[in-house]
Amino acid sequence: MAGNTVNATFHHTILNVDDDEGARYAKTRIFERAGYRVVEAASGADTLRLVQEHQPHLVLLDIGLPDISGIEICRLIKKNPATEHIMVLQVSASCVRPQERAKGLDGGADVYLTEPVEANELIGTAKALLRLYDREQEGRVLLKELTERERFIKSLVDAAPSTVYLYDLREQRNLYTNARSGATLGYASDE
Repeated sequence: MAGNTVNATFHHTILNVDDDEGARYAKTRIFERAGYRVVEAASGADTLRLVQEHQPHLVLLDIGLPDISGIEICRLIKKNPATEHIMVLQVSASCVRPQERAKGLDGGADVYLTEPVEANELIGTAKALLRLYDREQEGRVLLKELTERERFIKSLVDAAPSTVYLYDLREQRNLYTNARSGATLGYASDE
């Protein structure tokens, strides 16, 4: 059974961020045993660098880091268009009050857990986030394919030697007109 888990999850990379070496080691072992590739960081600066270098699928992010707050790191990850898609699972043993958890979620965290966290809850939460990550990536690919198809169809319509109109009967408005039809009606292409 463990072999199947490794094959199913190894394509995901997790960045484990914790300044406590023992806690970081324990979490890394939990995720490696579950079949994930794990990269480690002990500071905010290392986290931001490794996010850019490795483009992890999930960042397991401690709040209390020595140089930059985990909440600020999360905000920076989610603000950057190149990394906003990365899932962030924030964890803390010290910031456990509801208003602190809410602050973490408002800062962009996808989930906020308070420690101690059972291994099976940590893995289960990570799996749920990674399923969501995979679905979002599938959606991005489909959207890109649709956009490419739309450009291709428009290029075919624009190249047509005859007049072509795309008209929405419900809305009763013209959606698209090729250049030839504009010229036929006496309009410039940008009109």
